[in-house]
Amino acid sequence: MSNINWNFPESNYAQRHGISEAGIETYRGTLFSSLAKEVCQNSLDARLDASVPVTVEFSKFQIKTKNLPGYAKLDEALNTCLHFETDQKSKIFFEKACGKMNEKSIDILRISDFNTTGLTGSKEPYKVNPWHSLIKSSGISDKQGATGGSYGIGKSAPFACSDIRTVFYTSFDTDGILASQGVSRLISFPIEDNKNTQGMGYQISMSGPPKWKVGNTEKFTQGIGYYGETEKNTPLFEELNLDSSFKRNGTTGTDLYIAGFLNADNWQEELVIAILDNFLVAIYNKNLVVKIGDITISENTLKNIIESFKINEDKKYQSIWSYYQVLTSTDNPGEHPNSFFLGDTFRDLGPFELKILYDNLNRKVLISRANGMKIFDLDRLPSNIRFSAIFILSGDNLNSYFKQMEAPQHDSWEPDRHPDKNAKNVLRELKQLIINKIIELGRSNVDEHMEVEGIGKFLPDNLLLLDASVENSKIDKISDETRKVSAEQITENPKKRNIKTIPKTSDDFNNPRMNITDDFNDEVMEVADSVFGNVANITEEEKYLKNEFSILNSDNNVTEIQEINRVEDVGLRLILLNKKMKKYRLVISPQRDIEKACVRISLSGEQNNLKSKIRNAYKDDSIDNSLLLNQDKIYIENLKKDEKFVMTFILNYSDECSMEVELYEYRV
Repeated sequence: MSNINWNFPESNYAQRHGISEAGIETYRGTLFSSLAKEVCQNSLDARLDASVPVTVEFSKFQIKTKNLPGYAKLDEALNTCLHFETDQKSKIFFEKACGKMNEKSIDILRISDFNTTGLTGSKEPYKVNPWHSLIKSSGISDKQGATGGSYGIGKSAPFACSDIRTVFYTSFDTDGILASQGVSRLISFPIEDNKNTQGMGYQISMSGPPKWKVGNTEKFTQGIGYYGETEKNTPLFEELNLDSSFKRNGTTGTDLYIAGFLNADNWQEELVIAILDNFLVAIYNKNLVVKIGDITISENTLKNIIESFKINEDKKYQSIWSYYQVLTSTDNPGEHPNSFFLGDTFRDLGPFELKILYDNLNRKVLISRANGMKIFDLDRLPSNIRFSAIFILSGDNLNSYFKQMEAPQHDSWEPDRHPDKNAKNVLRELKQLIINKIIELGRSNVDEHMEVEGIGKFLPDNLLLLDASVENSKIDKISDETRKVSAEQITENPKKRNIKTIPKTSDDFNNPRMNITDDFNDEVMEVADSVFGNVANITEEEKYLKNEFSILNSDNNVTEIQEINRVEDVGLRLILLNKKMKKYRLVISPQRDIEKACVRISLSGEQNNLKSKIRNAYKDDSIDNSLLLNQDKIYIENLKKDEKFVMTFILNYSDECSMEVELYEYRV
């Protein structure tokens, strides 16, 4: 017949363990932050359905102390630890622990997750698996690749929050197995043997409460005890009913019960702040929902939570507020043209995402795993640009590589931990890449209304390159030859040609060798000064433009252009959003109302410009607001003075290139 109780295995004359257990001490300085980070990280790593967020629930309740599973045996172990001759730090801890056990009721924090696989492997005692890695292993982790922790000490965080260092686990896994077990991490204390039975036990006093006496013995426990089947310290295959208000009811997931949860009146607020600090990206991206008592933190409630906890007002929460603004602004580029979203790959390790908002923010970069868990804040950046940014390691290989240099607390990168001897250089290269992109885009953001003159500077070739050496190896200059898509030679860079020069023919207009001083016509007005209806002479250039910009409507009929002029009094900003997709954002800032306009995108060649081929274009990056296209031209309407018009477009071109942008006003 099985015996269900606490069992503290003998150490067999091996090493003895004291109260300063390394794993627990690691988290004592940041109790709630560490608890939130380790628990939610484990839950995200065990996500079952990627289309549904993981839910983690924190709920505090009380039970009668004597209803703790195996109360008598656990109380006996704690008192033996207290009365054994040990150090002062241990005595202070066990005095408090034994006091908790003498109280009528005891606080317990239940942490439950949902949409997770549960802890598989509870019936496989000799394998490294999630159950044994969490409950019966030290310094062992079964996590590989891009998932979670790799040191196996995160399991100690809940014990740091227990006044009796005791945690109970219940899990229902995807194999349909329900298992429960308790773990108590104490110190090595003496146990009875055949020669001396005074190792643990009561010394009864007739005149007062029971007194403890610990006899001499050579046998000690390992310092850790298990509640379950005592013969082999195996789990119970049933649910521990500690919280009468909660039942798992066949839903996969894991429940942790922190017995003797430390007394902190502000525990809910501390956990809320810890969740926002460490999992803001995960929550915003709908990967995680967290419930703390009656508080629910989700993508839908995030704004209200931030306001109710005054995250946007308290200076000590500046980073959380800054990063929240980064997330919301980069999702709404039409309303926030000073925000940028860049997607690219790093080396051959896979893709990353960089989101930047230029404003009076915290000047830091949140470094995040793909699942949205923060690793650390990159700061001390060498620039006076005011901004905030989020860098996400979105690729599995990229996550896996940098996980190997994470510190045990998952709050920094330490390249000396990495097996790759070149890891320090790889880390330095990644940091420099982030800094370069922030500075490059920040400089282009200083003047919101950049002039059209010299449009080639809007997208430098080195925008996505790390340094000059990398740039030189990557730039592939454009020639007149046909590339991966057909490219048609067009005009010389407009800024290099006198606007008053009149080409004799369309061929002359496309001829880069045409002398800019030839055939000056005093009657032709500057484009910037021209007014619709008042142009006295129609030049050959205007004829060419009218033909070039003619619109092919949905009925395959050509709508002829009556008048067309290049617009000079406008601000244009062109930003690369996704290097792989060749996706760009163009922000137009008109200084007057323009009823009908057309944007022409050219590829900058070494000697001549080439026509681009635009595949898709949308207003405000909305697929419902598609714009009319004609190869290298995008037609738009109703531009308003001082109102930014934002569009996104995708080029059908695969090579690195600089581009030039022109805005024309026309009338049909």
